[in-house]
Amino acid sequence: MKNYYEILEVNEKASLEVIERVYKTLAKKYHPDVNPDNPKAAEEKFKEISEAYEVLSDETKRRQYDSKLNAQRQAQQVSSMRASSSSMQSPYRASTTSSSPYSRPSPYGARTTTSSSSSQYSDLERTRKMQEQMAQKAYNDAYIRAMKDMGYNVVYEKPLKERLKSYWLITKVIFTLIIVCVILWHIPFVHDWIMDWYEGSGPFKAFFDEFLSRI
Repeated sequence: MKNYYEILEVNEKASLEVIERVYKTLAKKYHPDVNPDNPKAAEEKFKEISEAYEVLSDETKRRQYDSKLNAQRQAQQVSSMRASSSSMQSPYRASTTSSSPYSRPSPYGARTTTSSSSSQYSDLERTRKMQEQMAQKAYNDAYIRAMKDMGYNVVYEKPLKERLKSYWLITKVIFTLIIVCVILWHIPFVHDWIMDWYEGSGPFKAFFDEFLSRI
C-alpha cells in the first residue's frame, strides 16, 4: 500500500492548504514537459503525485485511506510482535538439545532440566501468549475501526468457546435454582407456606389448575 503522505512529502496532520501548495510545487517539478532528459520516470512520479493528491484532497477519501493505513500498521505490529515472541522461545529450545551444566542425567538415560529452566520456559510461554493476545486485539480493533469508517455495519460474533461458556453458565444457574426449589419444597414449614399461598392465590390457582388439566 502506497504512503501518499510520503509521496507528497507532507505530514499526516497536514491541512488541505498545505497539501495543495506542496502538490502544485511537486507537479510543476516532475511534469514530463519540464524533464525532457528522463520523461518516463518523470511521468511515473507525476502520476503518483496526482494519485496521492486526488485521495488526500478529498475529505472522505482521506479518512478512509487513513483508516486503511492505520490497519496496515497494526497488522505490521502484529507480525513483528509474533516474530519477536518466536525469537524469545529459540534460546530455550536450543538449551534443551545442548548439554548444560544445570542438567543431570536421569537413571533412565533421559536428560532432565532444573526447576529454574522450567520456570524460565513458563515465563516465556506466558509472555508469548500475552503478546499474541494483545497483538490480536489491537489488530481486531484496528480492522473494525477501519470497516466502520468505510461505512460498514460491523457485528461482533462471539467465538464458539465464549458462547459455550455462556451457555454453560446459564445451565448451571438454572440447575442451581432447581436444586434450591426442590430443597425448599421438602422443608415442612416452607412447603406449608407455599401451599397456603397457592390455595389463596385465586386467579393464579385457577390458571395453573387449567394449565395442568390440559397437559
